[in-house]
Formats: sequence, structure tokens, C-alpha cells
Amino acid sequence: MILKLRPLSGDSPFTQLDALYRHILLSYENVLLVLRIIGMCLLSTQRVDVPWNHYFHFPSELTTPEYMEPILGLHPGDVQCGLEDLGSLVQYKDDNTKLRVLHASLFDFLSDSTRVMELPFDLASIHTDIAIWYGHLGVHRDDLRIRNRFCESEVSF
Repeated sequence: MILKLRPLSGDSPFTQLDALYRHILLSYENVLLVLRIIGMCLLSTQRVDVPWNHYFHFPSELTTPEYMEPILGLHPGDVQCGLEDLGSLVQYKDDNTKLRVLHASLFDFLSDSTRVMELPFDLASIHTDIAIWYGHLGVHRDDLRIRNRFCESEVSF
């Protein structure tokens, strides 16, 4: 099936790779979940400029399924189920191990709106999920500890 894929029209040198990524991702019943999970991994590779510190590194702990599930409003086990047949793109070991995207070109693909096309990928919504989660932790300030710019809370989600 992969050998029969034909890229959409375009002059990009990545058209065949883009067609492959679109085919793989669109073959999933819950493509939104898969893209949100991969989006969290994408954010972990980026620096964010903040006013009180010239840059902020995304806490890598947040790319473990254990932390990712409450941030994205998922139930325990949802990340594992979402990535069940995606082993060619994302390495899942267990809930306490950081997810690893196996191809840097997948991030390039998702970061370029002209290449993503019809895929429902929205990195801004993932930023919003993280901001809401940090805000929720801040509401329970008595239960909050800050360690190395990572928020920990005794509050259950």
C-alpha cells in the first residue's frame, strides 16, 4: 500500500514523505489524540521565550504518558492505546518513560502548515492545554512545589 502512495501535487522535495506521514496518521481512528500526543513531544524540543527568564526549556518529564494524560485531559492508559500501532513513528516503553519520536522529519512536517494540509494539527491548542494545567496547579498553591521549573502537586486530577 505504501509503495502505491502518490503525493499530492507540489514542488516540495518532501512531497512523497509528506504523503507517507499523512497516510499513516490519517489511518488512525482517533487522529486528534495521536496528533496531540505527538504535539506534546514536539513542544519538548522547543524553547519558549518568557519575560522573567530569557528562555524556558519544556520540562521533559511532561512527555511521559504519566504526566501527559492529565495535561491533555486523558484517562490512564489513553496514551498507550493511542500509540498502539504507531511504533514506526513514536517509541513507547512504559508510562514513566519519556516518549520518543523516531523521525525528526515528522516534527518538520507538523511544523509547516503548508505540508500538514488536511491533518487536524494545532500546536496552539496544546500550548493551551499546558497553560490550563499549570494554571490549575497554581490554584492549589498550598499543595504546589516548584523544583527546577517543574510544577508538582499533591492535587489529584
